[in-house]
Order: sequence, then C-alpha cells, then structure tokens
Amino acid sequence: MKAYKGVVENGVVVVIGGRLPEGTVVTVTVGEGELLRARITNVLKRPRKVKVRLKPNTGLAATLSEQASRVGEQASSAAAELGYGRGPRVAND
Repeated sequence: MKAYKGVVENGVVVVIGGRLPEGTVVTVTVGEGELLRARITNVLKRPRKVKVRLKPNTGLAATLSEQASRVGEQASSAAAELGYGRGPRVAND
C-alpha cells in the first residue's frame, strides 16, 4: 500500500505527484482538522446567498384589468352598432 497526496477539485480527488492506472480502487483518508479547515475556507469564499421576495404589484394588475374591461366594452359597443348580439337582424327597406 502506498500513500499519495491529493486535493479535491470540483468534487473530484486529484492525485498530486503520481499517476494511477484507470480503474484503480483507492481509499481516501481525510484528517478532522483538514476537513474542518476546508469547510471554513469554503464558507468564507462562497458568494453570499441573496433572497429576493417578489410581491404581486396590485397597482399594475389593477391597471391592466381596467384596460381589458375598457377594450371589452368598446368591442361590445362596436358589435352592437353593427347589429350583432341583439337577435335577428332585420333589413330596413
């Protein structure tokens, strides 16, 4: 059995100072102090998480709702002028 030094990069152990054949089964031993130091370093270097809360904008929703109702009213009045929606259309001769 032989010991090799290595470093974890992107979740993968990279062996330093040696080459191992593909498919070699290895056992990795990590000291408690080294693991604790790596965790602390990782927490200090990682970008802070920013939580963003989006609240519904009732003013904008109300504005869009009013515009939609106005368009609907205009369409209804235009249809009424053309004679749609009021029963059978009778020709005036």
